[in-house]
Amino acid sequence: MAEEIWSPIAVGIFGVRSLDDDYFVRTPPEYPYEGYYEQTGFRLGLRAGTGVRVKQINVIYEISILDSGVVVAFNNDFRYIDYFLSSGLRFQYEF
Repeated sequence: MAEEIWSPIAVGIFGVRSLDDDYFVRTPPEYPYEGYYEQTGFRLGLRAGTGVRVKQINVIYEISILDSGVVVAFNNDFRYIDYFLSSGLRFQYEF
């Protein structure tokens, strides 16, 4: 019989870095001063999820939000938080 392990909740933080030239980490020179426009090349986020592990396979459902989404949701009394949440199902195989 397969050993099943259920994780009721897991939380964490993550970072996303874009290497595309349309996004930047430092303020481009065409802006008047450093920090004039918020950097877009690197974002932090929060995630929460639950999952089950059967043998070497993990199936995880997660909900995540980027830092910019938290700020906008907070400034709008969390009325539009569903616009900034992202959810997904992840399959992971452990060697």
